[in-house]
Amino acid sequence: MKKTLLLISVVLLALVFASCVRVAPGNSAGADVELVWKQIQDAPYVEGRLIVGYNDIEALSEIVSLLDAEITIDIPRLNAAGLRFDSTVEEARAAIRELFVERPELVASIRYIEPNYERELIKPVKDDNLKLPELPVVLAEDAFPDLEGFLWGVKKVRAPQAWAAGYDGTGIIVAVIDTGIDSNHPDLQGQITHRYDPLLDLEIDPDIDYSFGAHGSHVAGTIAAKDDGHGVVGVAPGAKIMDIPIFQPDYIGDEFVAAGIVYAIENGATVLSNSWGGKGFSTLLYDAIAYASENRVVFVNSAGNEHVNEVKSPAMYPGVVVVAASTAGDGITHFSNRSVKLSVAAPGDFSILSTVPLWDVAEFAYPDLPYAYYGGTSMACPHVSGAIAILQQKYRDMGLTVYQYRKLIELGADDIMAPGKDNDSGYGRLNVEKSLSLDPDAFGTGGNAFFWIQTKRTYYDEELEGDYPMGIPGVYVSMIPHDRNLPPIYIKSIGDLELAGAAAFDIDVGMYDVYFGSGDLFDPSSLLYFSGRVQEQEGMKWESYEVTHNPINYVWADVVEFSSSPKLVIEKISVFQEGTEIVDPEITLLQFIVTAINAFTGEEFSSTISYDGGTFALPDYAPAPQYTLTSEPFPGLEDFLADKTVVFTGYVEYDNDPGRRIYFERELPAGTGFISDGWSFYFSAF
Repeated sequence: MKKTLLLISVVLLALVFASCVRVAPGNSAGADVELVWKQIQDAPYVEGRLIVGYNDIEALSEIVSLLDAEITIDIPRLNAAGLRFDSTVEEARAAIRELFVERPELVASIRYIEPNYERELIKPVKDDNLKLPELPVVLAEDAFPDLEGFLWGVKKVRAPQAWAAGYDGTGIIVAVIDTGIDSNHPDLQGQITHRYDPLLDLEIDPDIDYSFGAHGSHVAGTIAAKDDGHGVVGVAPGAKIMDIPIFQPDYIGDEFVAAGIVYAIENGATVLSNSWGGKGFSTLLYDAIAYASENRVVFVNSAGNEHVNEVKSPAMYPGVVVVAASTAGDGITHFSNRSVKLSVAAPGDFSILSTVPLWDVAEFAYPDLPYAYYGGTSMACPHVSGAIAILQQKYRDMGLTVYQYRKLIELGADDIMAPGKDNDSGYGRLNVEKSLSLDPDAFGTGGNAFFWIQTKRTYYDEELEGDYPMGIPGVYVSMIPHDRNLPPIYIKSIGDLELAGAAAFDIDVGMYDVYFGSGDLFDPSSLLYFSGRVQEQEGMKWESYEVTHNPINYVWADVVEFSSSPKLVIEKISVFQEGTEIVDPEITLLQFIVTAINAFTGEEFSSTISYDGGTFALPDYAPAPQYTLTSEPFPGLEDFLADKTVVFTGYVEYDNDPGRRIYFERELPAGTGFISDGWSFYFSAF
């Protein structure tokens, strides 16, 4: 299999094509793949809001005008914007679809359109029995007592041994993407260097209280509370914190979170600590996290506290370090989510002591002391974020990839559950001292995978003076590793009709079975949206696809061609007058002209169908990608059919496969109109 080496920028991809590989229909994609995508897309979203990825700002303006919408935020780095409008999402979808039908040239200028999914903070698990009436230590005069003795988690991950070796996170900035932080807390004073409010698109004074809840302050304390002999101390006390509040107190939306991620990356953060999630594959968040990977920024995410094994966003995206919660006895908490996506576990039972806002007295574990005992994967996650800051201090000049930092964390962990990697603790419980002793060059740089998703048929590009395949945005790609200890990869093709691809960065090397299909019918920029081809795509499979270590900044690109070879089969034609079917030998002499009209070029291809039915297939030279199907009576029959209704019954079949048919029954006054409008406005010619 021939490949082409590409220099990759996550957002702007060069127009280069590798050798073509036809992905033939294989076995069923398997219940696990289909179930994952069903769970992901069966997700609640916010009404009156959409996210639009664009290539042309003028096309975005057309949609804004159509919906009478306002742009909530524009993110030029990711070529995406958030929209707010008064109608429902379904009404907006219908309006956009109609616009694209009338002006198909706009489709090429839109990368994706998606809802704004609901997300939730992974809330801490609390035990009120840990709220004590008095502190069992002697209070220091005019200062908070030294509480380091209560920080079993910091000791468990062997952070003090890392400090003794000279590594405490100095020079590293960790972005806490959470509920905001109280910078007035004595343990956090001077530790917050940047603060950005994505909802306002403003930088905020980092020295004030900007907390919308206690969660973010607790996380910040575990990462980088000062080591000054008072209060608590973080895993990486030499690191600094960037505050990105995305729960104010409710979730502000994917578009604002993506803007916050971009801000963090471009203002010096090299670790992103996240304790939130939800269903719904967000192309925008996927783009933002891919941008982080491109810039060697590590995205850390809590696994969740529901004791379920379910893939959620953002933990599902390639390269994310997913963290479970462990106990003081090196078990796994009962609430911690299980998953093959887990990298490691870290301390997160009920007794993780850390900072809370000075105003949130109800959370104080001890009277007059702004500290609380929390549990949860939200408390485990910052232990890992702090540990990565320590590793980055040591290796900051080596330009390690996200994959290498993930492997340092994973392979340095202490195995605590089933031998080897498991779905409870990943590779084990975090041990930063051991991670510091490993050689990152021994792991390689990590693998990347990139698939051009395109049509087998071509179209003629007048500007380039040649025939080119069309891209197919919105195709789901699932990479299932042969080694079931490795995490599966879930991505989606992004782009436009000229070029669409699905990319996975910083992934594990090895052999994968790659499933293509279950296309995103929500996305009006996708050919799949118009054609309804989910049924036709199920089970497309590339067996034993190998991912190897790639040179940094490069990725091998492989082309996946979708072929449809569509044909229209009219099984029966019935003629009715005033609701009664006409049965007359002369009716059998009727003929109809079926015409396929290319939605983009206007080219027409026609065939005559008799009353007994027949088959119409596009010639091989007919260009991609979509056609409307119309019917009209054979010349001379118009007057006879003027007061009658003609019912066409049949199906569209793809690739001559009886298992891939879409059936329809369509009533047309006088036998004239769109046949295809009965099941989908378009049928696909790939």
